[in-house]
Amino acid sequence: MALEHEFALFKSEKEIVFNKESRKSMIRIDDYFIIYTMDTLMWIPSYWENLEQKKMGINYYGTTLFNEEGTKKLLQLIVSWQQVFNNSPEKFDLSTEFIAEDGVFYKEKVEKKVLLSKLNNLENLCREALEQEMLLVHFGV
Repeated sequence: MALEHEFALFKSEKEIVFNKESRKSMIRIDDYFIIYTMDTLMWIPSYWENLEQKKMGINYYGTTLFNEEGTKKLLQLIVSWQQVFNNSPEKFDLSTEFIAEDGVFYKEKVEKKVLLSKLNNLENLCREALEQEMLLVHFGV
């Protein structure tokens, strides 16, 4: 099973819970996309683990909280990446991790419609977070 990052909305920091029940409604984004776009994701103001630890980007292995400012920036980036991938072939490869022993990048096989569907789901979640004034929370791998 491929690694995934999960995103969900919560009314407040106190209500954040990661369990079997809460995971049912979470939006899942494949790890290869996170790795591929990591440089741009580091432009997003965020909080790691709680609202006291202001950082930039996402906490790859942990929890990241996005307030309104961070959610707006993430939304802008997701929309931009959707525009990029709208121009891709129906199936393509993305270079992700560098394999030092072989001196090559690992290539992830991607289906355009699957990736765009997941990004659309994340876009909608960002918009809902802004409309409902909720925290957007990322749960890392």
